[in-house]
Amino acid sequence: MNIRVSEAYAEARRHLRDRDDLDPKVAAAWIVRHLLGADGAALLRLIAERRAVVPREGLSAILKRLKAGEPLDYVLGEAPFGPYALAVGPGVLVPRPETYGLVERVISRLERDGPAAPTVVDLGTGSGAIAVALAKSHPALRVVGVDVSPVAVLYARTNARRLGVAGRVRVVRADMAGWEPPAAFDALVSNPPYIAAGAWPKLPRPVRREPRLALIGGVDGLDFYRLIAARAARLVRPGGFVAVEVGAGQADAVRRLFAAAGLFDIEVDIDFHGIERYVLSRV
Repeated sequence: MNIRVSEAYAEARRHLRDRDDLDPKVAAAWIVRHLLGADGAALLRLIAERRAVVPREGLSAILKRLKAGEPLDYVLGEAPFGPYALAVGPGVLVPRPETYGLVERVISRLERDGPAAPTVVDLGTGSGAIAVALAKSHPALRVVGVDVSPVAVLYARTNARRLGVAGRVRVVRADMAGWEPPAAFDALVSNPPYIAAGAWPKLPRPVRREPRLALIGGVDGLDFYRLIAARAARLVRPGGFVAVEVGAGQADAVRRLFAAAGLFDIEVDIDFHGIERYVLSRV
């Protein structure tokens, strides 16, 4: 049995209105897009057409899984990231919109004063979101993504192939604390785990379905920034830069960690919510 696209969209919005972790309008659109196999432009047209339909059984199955607390992106098997759609699933962090802002700032800095063919290391690459988006945004850029999780490495490699940049994105399974590259990079970028351990029980249920390893950054959430600060001089060439995403209220602490490690020209920038979200520094 089928249901009209407009009705499916409305039903999905009703089902999702109590989910604190989702925008019901955006999520409902992604669900209908998934069922139709349509892009965004086609979706708007199909919602307005009375003849367009989707299978009710498929819609019901998705809404049932969401009611059970699964992340939407796991249910659909993909997540939006800037202009791209990335493959995701259980065992890998779902990329957030704020993280795309980090990509934009790294590309802007590389285009302003980086080499013609820059090299970047993405520590804790997860789904490969940052690494793949960087390679898509700069035709000569090469990225090495590092992650300790075999599931994350699989997804990162899949997304590099999916978006046609596998030739310029190399994904390495390694612990970032001990990994040694063959040469220093022009930039280090990371969206590391930054949630304090004590906050875990308070996170929304769908977020707690994502890997704890990719979310929790120690007792105070700053463990990985300490590691990045300590390793920056070994991983990045002199004159290169470090760019990281931080949690709300962490920018000053990360700034101090970087300064104590000898990093300089430290800048803090805000995300589209007005939150201090990005810390950039020179090595």
